[in-house]
Amino acid sequence: MPARPTLLLAALLAGLASGCGGGSTGPTPNPQTLPTPSVACASTTPLQLAVGQHLIIDPASSRGCLRLPPADANGAKYLIVLASTTPVRSSSGVQGPYLLRASSPGGVAAGPSEDAGAAAAPGQTSGRVSVAAAFDAALREREREALAEARARGGLVAAPPIAGAAPTLGEIKSFKVCTNLQCSAFGNVAATARFVGQHVAIFLDNTVPTASPLQDEDLTELGVAFDTFHYGIDTTAFGRESDIDGNGVVLILMTDAVNDLTP
Repeated sequence: MPARPTLLLAALLAGLASGCGGGSTGPTPNPQTLPTPSVACASTTPLQLAVGQHLIIDPASSRGCLRLPPADANGAKYLIVLASTTPVRSSSGVQGPYLLRASSPGGVAAGPSEDAGAAAAPGQTSGRVSVAAAFDAALREREREALAEARARGGLVAAPPIAGAAPTLGEIKSFKVCTNLQCSAFGNVAATARFVGQHVAIFLDNTVPTASPLQDEDLTELGVAFDTFHYGIDTTAFGRESDIDGNGVVLILMTDAVNDLTP
């Protein structure tokens, strides 16, 4: 969590969030009939987290409230992930209505208004979907389609493990990247390993100018942060990586190719 007051979820810019969840058959809460998060969560103790710390919050035991303390002069950054624990799954994923709202008990919010973070039931959109969100949704849809096709062919068959050598610093590797927002066509990117750690190897696109603001010290900082914080947090919360090439590390590609998909 870097130390500038830029929250990663727009709904949290106000500093107080209230989430209401329900099953896939339950109605979507109506924001107009609910008290504001400032009122509903007034008695909630502000959450105190150390840098890199994570916490799993059950809305059933927290009244759906999350209260963030005011940022100090160094600022603060938080990442919040909404996750479903329902055991019912299908080829199209897990779906259910939810509502996420934010407000500030006293101060001016730098982001959307009170209920701008409200989310509709699956299939509905707010009309303000960003290009990045649409691209991410398209990738998730392709994943669901691929999974459904594999099951239709008789299920997923685990391939025998193949031990591969971990990348070495300076190694050049070719990657496939999307060349349109639908990710229906691919191009090749040659990239060089600029950081190799315990759990991650970071490759930088060879077409990136040498005068790029992203220098070796930045890649090292990213790699060390991944090894120290993100790998443990992610694999504890979501399970171990598949490591289909058996090289023992997660590969990260830094490339302008994704940015180049839009003006």
